Amino acid sequence: MDKHAYLIMAYRQFDVLEKILCILDDERNDFYIHIDKKAADFDPEVIKGAVKKSEIHFLPRRNISWGAYNSIKCEVDLLGFARKNRKYAYYHLISGADMPIKTPDEIHSFFEEQSQGRELVHFCTDKADDFTLLRIKHYHHFRNKPRDSRFYGILRSAASRIQTIMRVDRTKKANLRFGFGANWFSITDQLAEYVVNNEAFIEKHFKSSSCADEMFLQTLVLNSEFVDRLYQSDLKNPDYSSIMRLIDWKRGEPYTFKKEDFDELVSSKMLFARKFDSELYPEIIDMIFETVMKKKEHSDAVRTR
Repeated sequence: MDKHAYLIMAYRQFDVLEKILCILDDERNDFYIHIDKKAADFDPEVIKGAVKKSEIHFLPRRNISWGAYNSIKCEVDLLGFARKNRKYAYYHLISGADMPIKTPDEIHSFFEEQSQGRELVHFCTDKADDFTLLRIKHYHHFRNKPRDSRFYGILRSAASRIQTIMRVDRTKKANLRFGFGANWFSITDQLAEYVVNNEAFIEKHFKSSSCADEMFLQTLVLNSEFVDRLYQSDLKNPDYSSIMRLIDWKRGEPYTFKKEDFDELVSSKMLFARKFDSELYPEIIDMIFETVMKKKEHSDAVRTR
């Protein structure tokens, strides 16, 4: 039996996390979860109660800062932690603001019949442009500091101007093809092993960066044999079908789904959707949960006959 590992990064909306786990709870799935250390209302026992068939593991908690290297470190740690437990057919990175919009049977069928061992990694373009490369050209030493701090905002701006004047460019000697895309993925054990084994490379090129969680995996893939194993060979993929995620950047950053989007969600060919917010639009979360759970219960009953 091919098992899948779900790597989940969450910092709030633990009611949504419970629903994610309920939908995906299956003997073919295990969960590896990181909860941001800043979250004060997290109860692991409540979360464990949502799972009956899968294994669930929690990583040691750390503070995750938006756009900082510790986000990349967390992703690599999740992969490494899961691989130490067992080797999985696929590793799926999702967030606590995502929802599965297909049942475990449908998800496993897709990976067995359609992806067939290929890597689901998203690329916005076949080459990172100059603006994107600024994320790693300069040293972003204050990225892990509060985003809303005026003091650190001034420091970040000053550091960038100074490095521009001094023509600092960390990419010059790298001799790499840098990629850019969404940080969410579904990858095989072979690529997961490659990522974990190249942690030193990742730290060298992406530490003290800004938002490089959208670059490090793409860069690894572009400069390896895995570029020939992508689920979609076209490296310009605006609709996120290369990772089977329904994500809308035209209506938001990204758009937060509402109950009016129900038909779009349930008719989508995608496997997962983001993002959802239980404080703003709880109705759509409940609607998706109830719909997918009914389908899951039916497919489970058919499978066990």
